[in-house]
Amino acid sequence: MPVVFTSMLGMSLDGKAIDQAMTSTLGDPVHVFTQTPQVWLDHQVMEIDGELVFSWYCMEDVLADGLIDSLFKTSC
Repeated sequence: MPVVFTSMLGMSLDGKAIDQAMTSTLGDPVHVFTQTPQVWLDHQVMEIDGELVFSWYCMEDVLADGLIDSLFKTSC
């Protein structure tokens, strides 16, 4: 399964943590989405207000029904 892991941990912009830089510049995120060609699972991680936050973006049409839910439950 082609997977990409995107970590924004420790990243900063203009001397601010990435979550603070994004919200002070653009306001609170409503929807965030990235796409990488030929990747079935994009796992993203960042810190927001001192908490670890991660997201999975998945290609549903190429994976078996229930696989992502099962993987997510196992990983968390």
